[in-house]
Order: sequence, then C-alpha cells, then structure tokens
Amino acid sequence: MKREESGWFGGGGEEPRQGAWTVEENLYTILKKKVSRVYAAPPEERKKRIYSTAPSKFTTIDQSSGLGFRLVRMGFEDMYLSSPGGLYEKFGNDYFLCTGPASILVPVVVGPGEEWRGAQVIEHDNL
Repeated sequence: MKREESGWFGGGGEEPRQGAWTVEENLYTILKKKVSRVYAAPPEERKKRIYSTAPSKFTTIDQSSGLGFRLVRMGFEDMYLSSPGGLYEKFGNDYFLCTGPASILVPVVVGPGEEWRGAQVIEHDNL
C-alpha cells in the first residue's frame, strides 16, 4: 500500500479533530488524494425549523475529463463523499468517487405502521 501525504487534501497541515464541525466557505473545493467526508447540518442547527448547511443538490466535476454529475437528495438529511485517492496503487488511473445521500449522523427510525420515503437522482453529462 502506498501512503499519501498528511492532511485531508494531501497538502500537510494538522489533521482535523474527531467530532469537530467545520463550515466550508468556498463554493468550489478541489479534492486531492484520498478524501472521505459527510456534509450535514450541525446538531444545533437541526433543532431549527429550516437549515441550509447540507445542500439538497450538488455537482461534482472531474477536472481532467471535464465530465460532471449532479446528485439530488430527497428525504435524507446528510450526504457523503468518499474516494480512495492515492492510498491504493492498485487503482492507478482507474480512480473513482463514491457519493450519495445518507442519514448518518441522525439515523431514520421507522416505527411499525409508519412510512418514510427517500430518493436520490443522479444526473450525468453523458446521459
């Protein structure tokens, strides 16, 4: 296994503390190397009637190919983004990005006789 540079984006720096919430101010984030993150509303904000931290729709663009896809979530509170990046040499140029809606931080509990609906829509430039 090939190790990568320290830091979330391979640029060094301190590792984020476990359980610490951060807010990204940039509209665009360039992901380098391995990344794994959850986009969600912090617990205090979840108590509000309306919050806007985790977007209901976001776009991912591969800079080398110029292709992108959009993910739309419905019924899910969170979304995740994950990639093995440079951690595994075996992937070589066959890298991939895993993304989708989720209820990670606050699981959805459906009781007997209750209903819950969730969906995701993936819009791809080639479709």
